[in-house]
Amino acid sequence: MLKNPTASSSFQTNRPGSSPLMIRVKMVATAPACQSPASPQHARHGRAGRAAGSAGLGRRSIAGVWAPAILHPSSTDPPAPSAKPRLVGHRGAVNLDALLAVQQGVISRRQVLACGLSDEAIRWRLRRGLWRRVLPGLFATFGGPLEHEQRMIVAALVGGDGAQITGVAALRFHRVRYLPDDPRIHVLVPADRVRRSRGFVVVSRTSRPDPHPVLRPALDVCSPARAGADAARTGYPRRAVRAMLADLLQRRRVTIAALDAEYRTGPSRGSRLLREVLDELGAGVRSATEAELRALALASDVLPPIRWNPALRAADGTRLPTPDGWIEDVGLAFELDSAEFHTSLEDYERTRDRHNRLAAHGVLTLHFSPADVRKNPRRVLDVIERAYRRRPPGFSGVRAVDEGLLVP
Repeated sequence: MLKNPTASSSFQTNRPGSSPLMIRVKMVATAPACQSPASPQHARHGRAGRAAGSAGLGRRSIAGVWAPAILHPSSTDPPAPSAKPRLVGHRGAVNLDALLAVQQGVISRRQVLACGLSDEAIRWRLRRGLWRRVLPGLFATFGGPLEHEQRMIVAALVGGDGAQITGVAALRFHRVRYLPDDPRIHVLVPADRVRRSRGFVVVSRTSRPDPHPVLRPALDVCSPARAGADAARTGYPRRAVRAMLADLLQRRRVTIAALDAEYRTGPSRGSRLLREVLDELGAGVRSATEAELRALALASDVLPPIRWNPALRAADGTRLPTPDGWIEDVGLAFELDSAEFHTSLEDYERTRDRHNRLAAHGVLTLHFSPADVRKNPRRVLDVIERAYRRRPPGFSGVRAVDEGLLVP
């Protein structure tokens, strides 16, 4: 037991496959340094480890390698008796248990060496199945597949200090629902950094890091606006870009203004599709199917400008349901009924109630499914045009009262 909880101490340690090492550890309280990763604690890092070590976390370089650091709350105040050990670099050993807890059981070779273990010790653990290689120079200290956040931590270790997770991986972290099936993890690194993509990790250099990332103990995740704009420039199909950006707006993770700012300040490469989808979203559409229907209506020589997702009020001021599309002059509305939102009796009754409330004020509502728009677009357009022609102009029973933009 150390008499002085803040004093430096040296001791010998023997590990399989390595010679005795003198490890100088700067202690806060009396926590041990560089415990053996073969202990039962490490078997839990795959899932339970993510809950550990979230308080008092900072970032620093360990032996020239980016890693989170458990720091004292103040560099000048004396340590609290219950404070956790520092992850000391350069001249001292790093606490391996604390590092693995923060990084959810994944670690780089250089970090292992900074903990005082040798390459032979790493090989010994790999041969015994205690660890496994995830990517060259990166290891998992648990069995089973990596979960999403663990894969992002691997990408952050590949990127090094200042790395930020972006693109679809970051949007999945922000719980966006409609995303391309892309297993890659895109990571941004400073422009002066030389890093190569490895396996599922795609590295991109940038001179414009996100100033508002979400900070996690072991990685930085780009904001929804930056991640969405970067994903839109990646080369996914138009429908996929429409779906993920529309879902960002639907779930209020981002605003049109924030996405537009990312478009204007970001690279021009790949930005054409982003601009086109932003124009659709600015017109009021809030789903990929609505965007497809909007494009269809724009090609019509019959239909007037259409409002998308407007707030409606009856002549007496009664608030009415918001349809997906609205042609005010003839009181014509249309709804896109996705199977996702019509899976129960309650969903069906809710749709029926919306329809009846609009009908009570003289509105004709047409219903289409996303499959109708994709598979029979001409038929959908023909139905809307016929209904429009047969409705008398000058309808005044319901008005749109929001500031939604008209389709140009």
